[in-house]
Amino acid sequence: MTQANPIPHSQLGDHFTPIFVVLLPFYYAYPHPETLLVLQAIVLVAGAWPVYLLARLKVPSYALVWVAVDFLFLPLAYINLYDFH
Repeated sequence: MTQANPIPHSQLGDHFTPIFVVLLPFYYAYPHPETLLVLQAIVLVAGAWPVYLLARLKVPSYALVWVAVDFLFLPLAYINLYDFH
């Protein structure tokens, strides 16, 4: 149920997220909310690799600075504090 549609409906009909199929074995092995938060943190950290490659291509001398800026970007840091997205 959502606030926009207060009648019960299918989660699959509302949000189609096939990435959950990839996360399922990890969550099955350790079925706790921390599992989802750790996997989300790994994905957020892995996002620094494309930033590094792009910065190395455009401004090679400041590539690591851009990675640091990516890690210090507060909205990205706050994504993983509370909720699984």
